[in-house]
Amino acid sequence: MVPALVPVGAPAPPEDPASPVPAARPRPRRRRSRPRWGRIASAATVVAAVAAFAGLAWSEPAVVPAERAPAGAVSASAAALAEIPPDYLALYRRFGREMDIDWRFLAAIGGQESDHGRNPWAAQVNAAGCVGPMQLGVGGRCGDFVGAWGVDGDGDGRIDPRRPADAIATAARGLRLGKGAPPAGGDSEDYRRAACGYYGACADARADYAAEVMARAARYGFRG
Repeated sequence: MVPALVPVGAPAPPEDPASPVPAARPRPRRRRSRPRWGRIASAATVVAAVAAFAGLAWSEPAVVPAERAPAGAVSASAAALAEIPPDYLALYRRFGREMDIDWRFLAAIGGQESDHGRNPWAAQVNAAGCVGPMQLGVGGRCGDFVGAWGVDGDGDGRIDPRRPADAIATAARGLRLGKGAPPAGGDSEDYRRAACGYYGACADARADYAAEVMARAARYGFRG
């Protein structure tokens, strides 16, 4: 869920987005959905989220180093290699294997939600209660996705949805176990329904989220 990474009309991002928080969107030179980081939360929303997840202290996101794709792994398309940072690509592939979900679909959601972590607004809890590179819910209209499906992807003993490994692992698990995404190799229509569930609707007045996710996944090489 970018011509520009910061939505038109939104206030400039704060110089220090270090809000201690731990289961609509803009995009590149084409019609994009309105990502969940498109609207920043009110002070009351942020304070409430901080209070709920006060145990998570902000630090620079740690990304698992890029790894060599295993023998037999589906190679990334030219578009995937051009758009996805190597460390994120490694994480999508890793948790795609571990959670048995098509990594290209997982990457499409990461691209839709935060341009693979490059949008600075993703580091803050938005008005709907979503945060991080996969825009995972920590309360409010986004629900508690992290509480339901959270995974400590980087093995540091805590789950922080702003950290790439935790966010991608949690999204993969929640998509498989909570949103009905099929195993890797599954039908594209089943994946599309999972995208609808992840967003909360297949489309809204601003954009057709599920269709845009599936188009991006196809660009990355998805052939369900």
